[in-house]
Amino acid sequence: MELHSDGDPLPAAYRWLVGQGLTDFGPWYLIEKQAESDAFRAEFRKEVASPNPSPIKDFQPFARHGGCDDFAGFVLWDGRIDKEVLVST
Repeated sequence: MELHSDGDPLPAAYRWLVGQGLTDFGPWYLIEKQAESDAFRAEFRKEVASPNPSPIKDFQPFARHGGCDDFAGFVLWDGRIDKEVLVST
């Protein structure tokens, strides 16, 4: 299943990986359920809300590390998906 961000598809590189069935990268694996990705996104947004000085305030997670609470996702600027990837620890 491909993830989306507010209905918009994630960048082509992510869609290509999913299309090829490449979803498991050692300790990292792609998140398959939209609800799971959205829940991690909501948690991230709470953690970076003011007064947190982080310049990145939103991202759509697409992968999770199996051994810890690290996530990888595409940064969103003003609600628009960027190709920039953030690894949140």
